[in-house]
Amino acid sequence: MVNIFEIIAVLGLISIIVGTFLTSVSVRLKKKIIYPFLLAGGIFLLIYSLYRHDIIFIILQIAYTIIVIYDIIKFRLSLRKKNAI
Repeated sequence: MVNIFEIIAVLGLISIIVGTFLTSVSVRLKKKIIYPFLLAGGIFLLIYSLYRHDIIFIILQIAYTIIVIYDIIKFRLSLRKKNAI
């Protein structure tokens, strides 16, 4: 029987793989499309690592998720500056 947390882990891996694959798209489109995949993947894998009680993987996923959130904020702020000009 498949555990729900294993399904979440697989969804996380798929999201990160799709997000990484989309890096070949243009920069602006890439950032609009790729960040949701990377963020979802990071969160899903964080949930799975919390379930597994794997402290190294938990720290890695927390750092990864924070970096993606930082990049999303930075990207949105840059769009606001471009639109204000």
